[in-house]
Amino acid sequence: MFKPEFKLLWVNVLWGVMAAFAALLAGAMLLYPDATGHPGGYPFFHEFISALGMTKTHEGVPNLLPCILFNAGLGAAMLALIPFWIMRAGCLRGGHWTRVPAVLCCCGLSIGITGVALTPYNLHPDLHNFSVYSAFALIVPGILIMLLFAHRDYCGRTYQLGWCAAAAGILLAEGVALVLVRHGQWPARPTNPVIQKINVTVFMLWVAAELVLYRRHLARRQTAPAAAAPPN
Repeated sequence: MFKPEFKLLWVNVLWGVMAAFAALLAGAMLLYPDATGHPGGYPFFHEFISALGMTKTHEGVPNLLPCILFNAGLGAAMLALIPFWIMRAGCLRGGHWTRVPAVLCCCGLSIGITGVALTPYNLHPDLHNFSVYSAFALIVPGILIMLLFAHRDYCGRTYQLGWCAAAAGILLAEGVALVLVRHGQWPARPTNPVIQKINVTVFMLWVAAELVLYRRHLARRQTAPAAAAPPN
């Protein structure tokens, strides 16, 4: 579907978009106002990331600039990932039986998180929560298909099992933490906001790892025909 030149270009574009999102996220956190309206009021361990995208804080303080920075960066990053999901699905075994569900899940994830950026919680709480929950319902099956059905020339068994083991360990630990919160043994905050930030960090690390692998995969595909060609 995509030419090799475009694939390589888009990997480079994605690196730039992801770096820009990280910078915009940091900027939104630094500019988030406290109860008096002064910057630097974002409670990192006690507030969800999507609070950065609200037009006003919970105290009613205007939050326009952090809102624009966060939502623009988040939406751009998620939309930029859609072509990559399609390209990455081309590295799966199983033909359409694996590629179609992988594309649907991962693109659905990107669209869902884009919906988060388009629906600030203080303006559209129901749509915001629907976007969050629909995205997180798709992220696990999408990533599992991408990992477990990848061609052997794309990544090795160690990479696959390592990420699966890490994900299982994180989900198990988070499940225990949520049970403790539900039974009143742990406070909901900072537990729930910290869990969210761990999940976002792990996802971004996985995307970065995938970009490295995919670039190496493209390089191997480009050099393989030249290596196989007979000498002049």
